[in-house]
Amino acid sequence: MPVIKAVIFDLDGVVTSTDKFHYLAWKRLFDELGIKFTPEDNEKIKGVGRRESFDLIAGSGFPEKSIPEYLNKKNNYYCELLAANELYPLPGISELLNALDFGGIKKAIASGSRNARLILDNLHMVDRFDVIVDGTMCQKSKPAPDIFLLAARMLSVSPCSCAVIEDSQVGIEAAAKAGMKSIGIGSLLEGADILLSSTSELWIETVLQKTS
Repeated sequence: MPVIKAVIFDLDGVVTSTDKFHYLAWKRLFDELGIKFTPEDNEKIKGVGRRESFDLIAGSGFPEKSIPEYLNKKNNYYCELLAANELYPLPGISELLNALDFGGIKKAIASGSRNARLILDNLHMVDRFDVIVDGTMCQKSKPAPDIFLLAARMLSVSPCSCAVIEDSQVGIEAAAKAGMKSIGIGSLLEGADILLSSTSELWIETVLQKTS
């Protein structure tokens, strides 16, 4: 494994937690549509794009022309919740960013969320990252590797010199397809090069260590 020159962070569930806002926004929409939506359903769509998430939960029984309206509604509900609440970095994230800065390691956000900059603005963390890649910049969402490969190109580093920090199964799969080292946050993830139970375990030595 080459020396790590860049660390690519997922956003939701890694840098901060907005899961409850996604859940409440989806639940409000699906309640209006008469569809049951549970916290377990919310886990199934973690890291999945907005349209793909709708299809997974709602199925194919809705007119295609109506779906953009539904997706916009969900996003509006989510943005309302973001505007009404202050976000905070998850444990260990600020310390890791400081250590990466000290070590001259490049940092990127690669999030499928189209609201990545809005979230980072809320956190006052836009300037903590060299590159921000969001869901508006790639046609294919995770588990396709496109978003991670774009982040590497924008950072001017090779994919094999990147470590990805992810909390979703599709994100771990995307990192593997990109040829990047993966660090999974969450005990149920499969295939990660390193698996941690929480972001509080994200020591720089762990992030940069070589794996076979």
